[in-house]
Amino acid sequence: MKRAPWLRFPLTLVLLLLVAAGPASAELQWDWAYWNSIGVPPPLQKTLSAVPVRRVPSFPSGHFEWDEAYWMSIGVEPPGGFLPARSAVSETPVMPPAAAVPEGEPSEAGWSWDADYWTKEGMVPPSAEGAGQKEDSALREIVQSLTLSSGYRQDDLRWNIAGDVFGQNPNIISELTWSDLDIAWIRVDGDHEIEDLLTARFYFDYGWVTDGRNRDSDYNTDNRQDEFSRSDNRSDRGTVMDASVGIGYPFSFWKARFRVAPMLGYSYHEQDLRITDGFQSIPATGSFGGLNSAYEAVWYGPWSGLDVGWQLTDKLSLMAQAEYHWEASYRGTADWNLRTDFKHPESFIHRTDGQGIIASLGFLYHFKENWSLDAFFDVQEWRGNSGLIRFYLASNSSQDQRLNEVISDSYGGRIGLTYRF
Repeated sequence: MKRAPWLRFPLTLVLLLLVAAGPASAELQWDWAYWNSIGVPPPLQKTLSAVPVRRVPSFPSGHFEWDEAYWMSIGVEPPGGFLPARSAVSETPVMPPAAAVPEGEPSEAGWSWDADYWTKEGMVPPSAEGAGQKEDSALREIVQSLTLSSGYRQDDLRWNIAGDVFGQNPNIISELTWSDLDIAWIRVDGDHEIEDLLTARFYFDYGWVTDGRNRDSDYNTDNRQDEFSRSDNRSDRGTVMDASVGIGYPFSFWKARFRVAPMLGYSYHEQDLRITDGFQSIPATGSFGGLNSAYEAVWYGPWSGLDVGWQLTDKLSLMAQAEYHWEASYRGTADWNLRTDFKHPESFIHRTDGQGIIASLGFLYHFKENWSLDAFFDVQEWRGNSGLIRFYLASNSSQDQRLNEVISDSYGGRIGLTYRF
């Protein structure tokens, strides 16, 4: 808080009068240089029986705020009201030579730290040299965290193509659907924040498809009419992978208990899927062997979003993240192993662009200093525009048709453990 120049003289006069009154020899006194540096006079009491700040648990880690119970007990409102104090214990405004509950009689070197007090608070006392002084490293605290989690998600993927590049003959000639893909996955998240200046995060996850279904349908006329071929197959093998990095600027409100950070980033999302255990439903010829086709779907591109954190209690926080992928590129690659008229291992490709939404909502339970247990619900929704499918034929030629659309959804949950450095 900065004061106007015309307030400097009255402030200095108040400080000199308080110094003249002087503390008792066995009491801590205010650090006048500290109060003068922030342009605020200290409370009228000239002594301090305890450190008047307390830790705000884990959100963001290392912050301190005025201890309201302490100030109310002495009948004085803290400077600037009950707002967050400085971010380091070493700036608690008392001396000499440091801010602490005194232990025993003062020695020639001054007061000593009350070890019981600091142990109870779960904090390490600052060095005597740091008391009452401001340093750049204290003004902008750096917070880092690492999270390891695992969970379950269910994916769906669907695309269809037309009979030619103009979207006709018919407008939907073939449609592939993967549904109810059960996926077990693990995830690593990392966060790095420089207080009130910068926040950055990344995540990487990898999963294994354990169960799922596939349907391949072909049509003779428009709008999925006159279906002449349908196979219902298994898709219980495959993998998924997601990676993302983002950077933003954090804003804090309500004594740092509520935080909002607009974000920008880039991400990559991949599904490697298999089609096996073929069963021909139309015409109804039943099971057929040898089916082991593959399809890889990839979304990638920039995103913008918002990260929100709300400390509900000293131990419980609500976290939310939302991303909008406004210019997502899509690439699909297939190997249709039973089609002798196609090349292998690359039978055809898909190319288009689209949009996507990724969102997460969860809770953090701070069960121990620097540790929290996390639970999140995650959603991904992707929509691809019309684009191109190019078939690579065994005759060394290619054929282009219209890719009408690509639709991909994913819903899941995860539980993790976070450590804050």
